[in-house]
Amino acid sequence: MSNGLEFDKALTAMMTTLQGYLPQGSPAVPGPSVAVASLVERTVGIGNWRGAQTRGGIGPVDLRGGRIDAVVRFHVWAAQPSDAESAAQALSRRLLGDRGKLREIGFLRLALKDVTEPGPQLISGPDVWRDSAAFQVLYEYVFDSSDGEGLIARIPVAIDSDLNESTTISDEMARWDDQTADPLVVRGRSRVGRISVLDSAAGAPPTGPVLLLRTHDGAEGPPIDHASLADFLAAVEGEVPAQNHARFIFASWTSFLASLQADPQPIILGGDECTPRELEIATPINLADPFDRFEIRYQDPAFDHPAVAYLRIRGR
Repeated sequence: MSNGLEFDKALTAMMTTLQGYLPQGSPAVPGPSVAVASLVERTVGIGNWRGAQTRGGIGPVDLRGGRIDAVVRFHVWAAQPSDAESAAQALSRRLLGDRGKLREIGFLRLALKDVTEPGPQLISGPDVWRDSAAFQVLYEYVFDSSDGEGLIARIPVAIDSDLNESTTISDEMARWDDQTADPLVVRGRSRVGRISVLDSAAGAPPTGPVLLLRTHDGAEGPPIDHASLADFLAAVEGEVPAQNHARFIFASWTSFLASLQADPQPIILGGDECTPRELEIATPINLADPFDRFEIRYQDPAFDHPAVAYLRIRGR
């Protein structure tokens, strides 16, 4: 069956949506309410797996889900039986009229059931009447799932030779944490069109500056510094960049992350909640020759606070 925590969150979300359809109450009678009368958990697909989705440019995220098959009962109250009946009918019309909108947020089925309490019921004294409406609901929810502890950023490989050599296969991704923060370096012939980050910090964020560098082998002297990210990109992007030895320094890790667009939906990785972020470069940086380089560097050898981040550079 589904993850228990995700099921509880889905049930809460479902009931919160339905509570939004309750009419405004009156001080003279009890407030309107909605409650679950019966509930069955249903599976989705095979093993509740619903596919995969690439988010934040980092990699595929497994999508899992489940379904809640429930009967929910609305109660409305009024001082007169006709008012209670009118309130119940108006609530039913609003719900049924919104079936299309509700389907978009997971309500696959919403149907009015036979009313087991026909007509308004006299509950207390001459002035407290209750009417009810029951609905059959099939609600589907989706959540991210990760069985691993992290992404594979580098693969060390031992070379079978008498020289005891080794190398590393890294793709265009790097992992930074409080143990190491090696530079992420991309060489030509390639393009830099997107910078993606997946970050998780349990406490205070790292404080060190982050440097973006567009350069080439054999460059002489210090790179040209730019006062803003926009100025830096304007100088280095395009087929024939105005500058091929330039840099921009973010004052801190936090300011670097702020320059990227955050995805509001986190990714759960190894039990930790991670935020996908991405910067799209309108005109990709062209690394035309093998000696051209684009680098992202953290000032220090490692983060100065416990945190984990995956960085990736892509052409588009």
